[in-house]
Amino acid sequence: MLIKEKISIEEFDNKSYQIKLVEPLEDEKAVLTHYLHNLHNGVSNYYKDEALTILKNYVE
Repeated sequence: MLIKEKISIEEFDNKSYQIKLVEPLEDEKAVLTHYLHNLHNGVSNYYKDEALTILKNYVE
């Protein structure tokens, strides 16, 4: 699973705080649906490798 990590520095009451957010990317679902939607045309080749990797990860 791919994750997105965002680090920001916030200042509150003259003190600096580092905030780290980690969340999964929803790109996996998008890549998979784009691949399946375009399976019968040339566009699917762009998504094929990553879509097959995602499917293998789901099966495991």
